[in-house]
Amino acid sequence: MEDLCIKIPFSEEVKNLPEVRPSRGDAIFNTTDKILEWKIPTKEIHGSGNFSLRCTVRGHSTGNDDDDENDSEGGVPSSGLYDFDAPYQRGIAAKAEHAAGQIESQAGGNGAETEERSNLLKMAQNKILMPSSVMVSFSIKGWLASGLKVESINLDPRKSKGLGEGVKPYKGVKYVTVSRNGVELRC
Repeated sequence: MEDLCIKIPFSEEVKNLPEVRPSRGDAIFNTTDKILEWKIPTKEIHGSGNFSLRCTVRGHSTGNDDDDENDSEGGVPSSGLYDFDAPYQRGIAAKAEHAAGQIESQAGGNGAETEERSNLLKMAQNKILMPSSVMVSFSIKGWLASGLKVESINLDPRKSKGLGEGVKPYKGVKYVTVSRNGVELRC
C-alpha cells in the first residue's frame, strides 16, 4: 500500500483541534475547510498494522464574552477540565436539546431525572461535534479491488496508430488499484 491519506470532515460547529496526536505520519487540521488530513508515508505503512489518531475537539464560542469569566481560550477552563456547560458548548445547546429529546423519546422516557437528562444532553453535544464519515485514499500495486483479470489483448497493427511493424507489445499486465479522491466510510 502506498500514498495513504485519511481525510476526516468535521461539522461547522467545530472551532479547532488543539491536540492532534497521530501514531504514525502527519496530521493537520484545516480550520477553514474543517477537515483533518492525516498522511501516512509509505515507509511507515509497512511496519505493524496498528495506526491511531487521537485529538481533542473544541466547539465554537457563542460570542457572549460576558460569560467567559475565569476561562482561557474559547471557553475552556484554564484548569484543563472539560466543561460541558462552557460558553462554546452553549452555542449548540439548541441542537443538543433537540437531539437529547429525540434520544429520550426513542428510549421511551417521559420526563427522565435531571441527571439522566444531563447525560443525554452531554452525549448529544458531543455527537454534534464528532465526524460522521471518513475519506480514505490509497494506491496498491499488483491488486485489483474489483477482482477483474485480463486474460488476453488482441492488437490489430493496421488499426493501431503508432505501432510500427517491428514493435511487439509486452505480454503482461500490471495491476494497480488507486483511490485518489477517497473511499468514503460512514460512521
